[in-house]
Amino acid sequence: MEGVAEHVRAISLSSDGKWLASSEVGFTQSGNEFQYVYKRVKIWDLKTGAIVFSLDQPKLEINGLAFTPDNRLLAGAGADGIIKLWNVKSGQLERSFPVQNR
Repeated sequence: MEGVAEHVRAISLSSDGKWLASSEVGFTQSGNEFQYVYKRVKIWDLKTGAIVFSLDQPKLEINGLAFTPDNRLLAGAGADGIIKLWNVKSGQLERSFPVQNR
């Protein structure tokens, strides 16, 4: 998009080397003010280079990503304190839960 700066916040590589996940934000800047255009998570198939799914995250950007050991789920964590688990093949949100403070 013209006039939109894009930043990758986090990446994760699956243990089998099949998938790459990225968390990205796009924003515009006017002086010292930033306006988000999008916040999304993408899963890439590294063999084909195709995007398997792209999920918009309307609240807060995801700042950390990790695949589960079986590479079936992708975990994402953001500044809102919510952990989200997506199915890698379908992009379906399987579970979300708040981080417990001790």
